[in-house]
Amino acid sequence: MLEYILDASFIMYPLVLCSIIALAVILDRWRVFKLAEGNDGQLRENIFTLLEENRMDEAIEVCKGSRGPTAAVLLLGLQRFRQLLAMGRSITVIEANVTRAMDDFVPHVVAPLEKRIGSLSVIATVAPLLGMTGTVTGMINSFTGMSGMGGLEGNLVAAGVAEALVCTASGLIIAIPSAVAYHYFSKRLDHHVLEISRTGTQLIDFIAVGYSSLNETAGHDDVAAAGDETEANDETAGEAPAR
Repeated sequence: MLEYILDASFIMYPLVLCSIIALAVILDRWRVFKLAEGNDGQLRENIFTLLEENRMDEAIEVCKGSRGPTAAVLLLGLQRFRQLLAMGRSITVIEANVTRAMDDFVPHVVAPLEKRIGSLSVIATVAPLLGMTGTVTGMINSFTGMSGMGGLEGNLVAAGVAEALVCTASGLIIAIPSAVAYHYFSKRLDHHVLEISRTGTQLIDFIAVGYSSLNETAGHDDVAAAGDETEANDETAGEAPAR
């Protein structure tokens, strides 16, 4: 195979370069997406169970111990939520600030995953064009040799056709895996973006509805407890004169 490459058109050199770049990008993106893998569904279930039990500090620690872009965005949202609660801000203000903070942070989380994926699309487009260029130059060499010999020379024709076929095949061999890898990594990226959006929406819904309900329930429990305590004190006060 190396002999065909060295003997073929000069077009093979940029094709070889494209193949090296494509392979390097595929291996790099595979490693990055592997590191970003996480059970986002289980993470959401654990986090919102803790939030419903008013255990925000533990929820933040769970996010810190989890990997992946979804955990990173959720961690930022929870930290901002806790900070604004400590400052005594209203639920409306907290909801708006947490939403804005997570929206601003998402591009910074997605960028490392998206990095260099576009180069695979470029290679998948350019490699066949380079192969076609090699095909054209090979055919030109064949006809040029034939015209110089003044007749049909089998060796010259075969050499030109071989050059053309090697370039065409090389372009396709490089382009097909690059295109497949580009679409695969793009789907993986879209999946992460969808999970981030779903988790962020769930957190905002909890702040707007769930946390308010939690506070109302806690307030009713406090009122009930205070009523019971007052009633008990009244009973104690009523029994004292009887003695």
